[in-house]
Amino acid sequence: MNRIKAVMMGVVAIVIVAAAVWSPVYPKDKGGDYDFRGYTPVNGSVTRDLMENTIVNSGAQATFTGNVMGNIAVMKGGTAVLKGPVTGNITNMGIVRIYGTMNGTIRNRGGEVYIYGMVTGDIYKKGGKVVIDKKASLIGTQKDE
Repeated sequence: MNRIKAVMMGVVAIVIVAAAVWSPVYPKDKGGDYDFRGYTPVNGSVTRDLMENTIVNSGAQATFTGNVMGNIAVMKGGTAVLKGPVTGNITNMGIVRIYGTMNGTIRNRGGEVYIYGMVTGDIYKKGGKVVIDKKASLIGTQKDE
């Protein structure tokens, strides 16, 4: 019995060490305002509803077609295409294309935001660009930080 207990403790210790070594570290933006630890990395097509916070890392492209109820962070070099409704906030340092309805706040930190749908929240811009299509609507306000 003690031998089984010792083996189990060894397995648990290995799993804990492996998680600590391989867990991704998400950088803060240049202003140091955000910490993205705990965000789930995504890449490719996401068709299910998301309730957790997600991150699109550099070099990744994610297309969201379901409901997004968590926050989204797009790192420099990453691209997010939002076709479904979003009720969370977006922190952008990459490229974001919004075709659906966005009910949260967008914080653009030097990235590119293209709006083809409707945004009811505010857009805070610290560098980068925001392009609003002539058929799109922005109900919130655009502010420079």
